[in-house]
Amino acid sequence: MAAKPIERYVKKQIADQGGWPRILERIASGETIAGVARTLHRPDGQPISRSFLAHLLHNDPERSSQVKRAQIEGASALVDEGLHLVDSAPVDRDSVNKANMQAQLRLKVAGFIDRQQWGEKPAGVSVNVSVASLHVDALRQRTWVAEVEQGQPLQACDTQELAAQNAMPSVALPTPSDQRDASLT
Repeated sequence: MAAKPIERYVKKQIADQGGWPRILERIASGETIAGVARTLHRPDGQPISRSFLAHLLHNDPERSSQVKRAQIEGASALVDEGLHLVDSAPVDRDSVNKANMQAQLRLKVAGFIDRQQWGEKPAGVSVNVSVASLHVDALRQRTWVAEVEQGQPLQACDTQELAAQNAMPSVALPTPSDQRDASLT
């Protein structure tokens, strides 16, 4: 540890603030790791980076799992904070819009952290079935079965050829004058 003076200095600050339980409590109350990192300083007075604090937090596997649980609890705290922002916003248009944006961002971040409780639910499965595609598929199947039963080799053909092969014979439809004549008799 002699070669890590910055780490020693930061760990001393953490111990002075109440140790790792206090850091975990801050994370569980909705403070981000970057926010906690801004309150811890290097010997030169500059704040430590978020990644440096994350490295310290996740060095110990037990503490790492505690951090993950604290972040999930922090997601609920973010939603609570967003609700408070909207409820306590002044009535003027700009303040309401700002509070709304802040609340939406907190809800979105909470959804990233705890997808199960605050994340967007996945869309349901969408199945589109068209009668035309079902008809063409049935014609292909019928042609394939007929060729196999007759022992003919399978040949590829496009939809237009298939439709022409399997078209129903045309039937003359009665005209309106034919219908009128039929009703008179």
